[in-house]
Amino acid sequence: MEKRRVTQKLLTLCLALMLACCAAHAAAATYTSELGARFGMTVQEVQDIEAQNGHELKGTYETADSFQLYYETGVHFYSLECSRMEYDFDVIQRLLFQVYYVAKGGRADYDRAVSEVTALYGAPEDHVNDEGKYSLLYEQIGKGDDHQAETHWLIREDGMNLGIDVWYNEYDTVFIMFYDMSNPASFGELPRTYSDELGVSFSYPEGPWDSLDMAQLDVSTPAQIIFTLRSDSETSIQYLRLDLWESIKETYEPLGYTRKDIGESFMDDSVVGLLMSPIVPENLTTREFNGSVFKMFVYESESDGTDPVYYHSVAMNMKNGYLHMFQLSSTSKRDEMQPVFEQMVATVTIQ
Repeated sequence: MEKRRVTQKLLTLCLALMLACCAAHAAAATYTSELGARFGMTVQEVQDIEAQNGHELKGTYETADSFQLYYETGVHFYSLECSRMEYDFDVIQRLLFQVYYVAKGGRADYDRAVSEVTALYGAPEDHVNDEGKYSLLYEQIGKGDDHQAETHWLIREDGMNLGIDVWYNEYDTVFIMFYDMSNPASFGELPRTYSDELGVSFSYPEGPWDSLDMAQLDVSTPAQIIFTLRSDSETSIQYLRLDLWESIKETYEPLGYTRKDIGESFMDDSVVGLLMSPIVPENLTTREFNGSVFKMFVYESESDGTDPVYYHSVAMNMKNGYLHMFQLSSTSKRDEMQPVFEQMVATVTIQ
């Protein structure tokens, strides 16, 4: 019996040691900055780490892709003096997915940064385009005409899923970027949803699209939000909204109509033609997406011979006196982007 107890204690001790080793191994496999910040940390956790090191994070700023905190005094990347350090958090859960440093020493600082990263993570990729997986920041500002040199790492050993991009440009600005490849926010692919006070909601289009929320700008336009294809600024998807009832109630209210009557049954083909005049809708069809009825058609914008011709696809819905119009526009990619456009329209909910 005593021997059995000793054996059980030994087994328990071995199991505890194994779990401790696994935990230590998992911790070692997680990217950690020089000061101890790790991917997945909250904004407050990162602020606490920086405060302990005498840095007050400032410049809280939110884009369509990230919530950002940064500082610009006393910044170092190991032995390299830098001018800026930034933490990027995803816009949904506000968890850290990206860290980068900026230096101003051109080729000399670039070489030192590459040396530091190589000492930490080994040799870079032999072929930089092996997977096409680069940080969103590199895709946005690193591949321009001012690009000088770039080095790229993909670290997947021991469960790590770390991407590293180091580059500099002709203005001698050096970027040292660490990003979590398991997080779609690193590539600008975080699923996002539009919603407004009328109860309209839909998913952002899938893929590399930049968004501009027009409703937050002090401008007079029926456009509520515009998505522009990152690789082609002439390809966009727009959501436009118009209070049609306010325009027609003087005529229709005396006939017994109310706002609720101006809906899907009101929007027949002739009404679509009147709304689009002088444009003539082509290939006009009726389709149902997610419980809402849409009029679908295509048209071409007019050109005087100097401007490019835009080709458009439209999905139009009417409800409670409001016209909801989704439009894909492009000079060359309308047909290619049509499935993406229809997939987005299929997520639309109009209450």
